[in-house]
Amino acid sequence: MFESFGIFSFLLASIGLMIFGLDSWDQRALAGIQRIKKKHPALTLSAQLFSWTPFSVFMLFILPASLWWMLGSEVETLALFLSCTIAVGSAFIVKFVFHRARPGGRLTRYGELDSSFPSAHTAGPFAAAIIIADVLPGVVIFALCFATAVAASRVWLELHFVSDIGGGLLLAYVATWLVTQTELLPTAISFLGLI
Repeated sequence: MFESFGIFSFLLASIGLMIFGLDSWDQRALAGIQRIKKKHPALTLSAQLFSWTPFSVFMLFILPASLWWMLGSEVETLALFLSCTIAVGSAFIVKFVFHRARPGGRLTRYGELDSSFPSAHTAGPFAAAIIIADVLPGVVIFALCFATAVAASRVWLELHFVSDIGGGLLLAYVATWLVTQTELLPTAISFLGLI
């Protein structure tokens, strides 16, 4: 289990490019999205669906965790839970530190307490997708495409910059690495008495 983790290492190079020194690129990408939105307004409805937190949480966390738990795959369920919790939790900690304004100064329902960098809507789904893809290689395309659609929807709706997505990807990678490549998962398994 978790042997194919290395296939996701390519993310690190692209994440570094997205995060560091690309503020002007963020602005150009945002301007391009605004032009495309004028030509294809119907895509906004799809973006709103993928961006809706309960939908992505159900598809990438509740559904696989429930199936794995019913099938007796408690270790995989725990890996999914830990990875998502670490990724999203660390995203909110980093948001508090950076406090980057959202595109156009938009506010979410959390008001000024919420910031743009990094995207927790990217960190959670990609952490889930990495674990799902490793446990169920047959659904790797679906899991990664779904997580990508969630991340892209955040940029499309002008709630995040592209570099925010890169930050979320980095946190997802680090969270899943911590869970699958260190003693965190075996320690949690032992603590919970799963094996």
